[in-house]
Formats: sequence, structure tokens, C-alpha cells
Amino acid sequence: DDGVKPQTKEAIEHAKEAGVSLVVAINKIDKPGADANRVKQELSEVGVLADDWGGEVPCVEVSAKNNEGLDKLIDVVLLVADIHDPTAVYTGLGNGVVIESHLDTGRGPVVTLLLQNGELRIGDWIVVGKSYGKIRNLEDFTGKAIKKATPAMPVVVSGLKDLPAFGDWFEEVTNEKVAKDWMNTQSRKASFKSLTATKSMNSSDISRAVIDGKVKELAILVKADAQGSLESLTSSLQAIGNDEVRVKIISSGVGDISESDVNTANAGNALILGFNIGISGPVNQLAKRSTVEFKLYKIIYELLDDVRDWLSTLLEPEIIETEHAKLKILGVFKTSKNLVICGGKVISGKITPDLAVKIVASKKEIGLGKLVSLQKNKEVSKEVVEGEECGLSIETSAPIEVGTEIVFFSSHSKPRKL
Repeated sequence: DDGVKPQTKEAIEHAKEAGVSLVVAINKIDKPGADANRVKQELSEVGVLADDWGGEVPCVEVSAKNNEGLDKLIDVVLLVADIHDPTAVYTGLGNGVVIESHLDTGRGPVVTLLLQNGELRIGDWIVVGKSYGKIRNLEDFTGKAIKKATPAMPVVVSGLKDLPAFGDWFEEVTNEKVAKDWMNTQSRKASFKSLTATKSMNSSDISRAVIDGKVKELAILVKADAQGSLESLTSSLQAIGNDEVRVKIISSGVGDISESDVNTANAGNALILGFNIGISGPVNQLAKRSTVEFKLYKIIYELLDDVRDWLSTLLEPEIIETEHAKLKILGVFKTSKNLVICGGKVISGKITPDLAVKIVASKKEIGLGKLVSLQKNKEVSKEVVEGEECGLSIETSAPIEVGTEIVFFSSHSKPRKL
């Protein structure tokens, strides 16, 4: 009776991008005035043409309340699967999806996986979500220990460092080093920890909602108590940002956060922000299981301030350099690949071993370097001041010769704000 809502359009787009087949279930046909043809018309407007309208997308009319049409829906899904003849690779490294996880007091993180390709054995290394580990135990869905898992098998494993989330994709890797390297490269994509409505989100909390590109985008689903509030809120959110960062509103609507909102946010890797609304206990639990983050507000400017702060964390920091000393090269004693041993006189400031190096020729910076050692009177020194001579070992690819000027500096990053 609601027709094709924004969340449905979002799901259709995700399906098209993934290149998967669609099966449409038109629910609530038991309600008076239910009009399946109106739904099919709205679907056609977003590029989904029902099979009985001359298209290729099966549409099944169902009533979840009365269990009407559900058997037919299952038959259609199986028929579509059979037509596309889904196959799996039965050899090689395994991969698949997490369908359940919990913490066992005796075994630690225990995870149920649905293997989609390859095989898994005890002793294999896997990476999943923000965790990795070596499989210590392998059981089938009845709890019976098994030696090997093959595609389409739900299996229970233990040995992971942390609990992954429902829906996380797992991959088998060849060894522990590969697993650790993979985790390091995936750290920015790590799942969130669940938030309460009063907890402040920080830069790591919003990492999942960041869409990297020339402009970094923060994906948000917005809910409000009234249409007027919603329009004001979305307009204000879209005004936040610059040529580096901005907000991307994937969906918006009026009313409390629903299961559909959580599913949409999960599919779009988005945060849910609500103004003057609530969330029921079951939906809250669904959000936690799905690692979908939400925050509720009573004051609009507090919501906008938070979004502005989150976007600010995505800005590249300002690098501030402080010059500490200058030295003029008086002699070059030895040059090898990327290492120069030389001597010089400090013409200003104080040199300490922790400073970075710039090489300057004809008043132009020609390269950077690292101070490997600092000596005064042929002994290791912690500092050399203006007017003193010293010996240095500098790691650099830039040419250094008599008369070259070396600038010693430190740098630190300063966060930027919108």
C-alpha cells in the first residue's frame, strides 16, 4: 500500500550495481484497496519491468500476515537461481559470509560462516571484518566436529581475535603475515562499535560511512518528526562542506527509525541521524547486529555541529614546519648510495638529532633527508649550536657538496575545521 519508497529505490540501485537478479515481492495484498498494478507502474518508472508487463523481473503478490503467496515466492526464487545456474569453486582458498557470531566463555569468539567458495580446514587463516585468526575448531551446524568445509555449508569456527559482525565477508589467506598485512590495509574500513543515542561519535566511528574519492563524502540517512523539519534539516546538511568533504544523504523520511531504515543504512554504509524521533527496542537490536550506527537529537544545531565536526576529521591536516637551525657544508668526506658523510658549520640555531633535514642549493630546496648521526670533536653529540663545527651523516638522495646549505626543522600536523 506504500508503493515504491526511497528505500526500495536504493535497494534496486544496489542490486543493479552488483549485477544480481531481482525478484519482487509485493506485500500486504490482503489489505482492502491493495493495488499491485500501481506498484508495478512505479517499479517501471525506476527501470524494473514486471514479467507480466513484458519485462523480465518476476513479481509475486504475497501477504506475510496471512502466509499467502509465500510458497510461490520461494518457487520463483528457486527458479531464478536454477536459470542462472549458480556455481561454486570447490578447491582453493575459501570465502563466504558471517551469518552469526557470539562470545563463548570457554572458546572466545565463536562464528558461524556460510562458505561460498573453496574449502576450509582446521589451521587455516582467515580475515573477516576487523578481525583475523587461525581456525582452531571446525563444526557443522549440528555441532559435530568436521575436518573440512565445502561450499554451501554453514560451519562454526573458533580462533578469531575479535567478533565480526553479521554480514561481514571473510576470506582465507595463506599465513599469519598475510592476515596481519590485510588487516592493516583494511583498518579504515573496520566496523563500528555500537553507539547509544547519547554517545558521541569520533573519527573512527564514522569511518564506515566515508566514501573516498576526489571529494570525501559522509553517507547519512536522515529521519525527522515532520516534513518541515526534514526539509530544513536536509537543506542545512547539504550546505555543510567544501571542495574536499561533503554530506551524501542516501535517504530521508518522517517518523521513527524503522527496520527498513536500518537495512537501507546497512546497504549504503550510512549513519542514521534522527531529529525529534525515537527507535524501538527490536529495531535498536537490529541496528546493533547490523553494526549500523544512529544518533538521536532534540536540537537541530547540535546535529549540524556534530556533522560539521565529523566532516572536519576527514580534512587533510595542515602541516606546520618550524625551522631550528642552518648549517653550511665545509667538506664532503664520503658519499654512498643515499648516505652522505660530511662536515659543516652551524650558521644559526641549534641542531639536535631528532630534527628533519632540507637540502638547499642556490636558495632552492632540492631534497629532504634524515640526520643519521651528529658528531662534535669526533664524539657523538646531542646538540651543536651556532658557530660550532660538526660532522654529520645524512640519508638523502639529493646531492650535497661544499657550500650546500642544510636546514634543520621539525613539523607537526594541525587539525583543520570547517
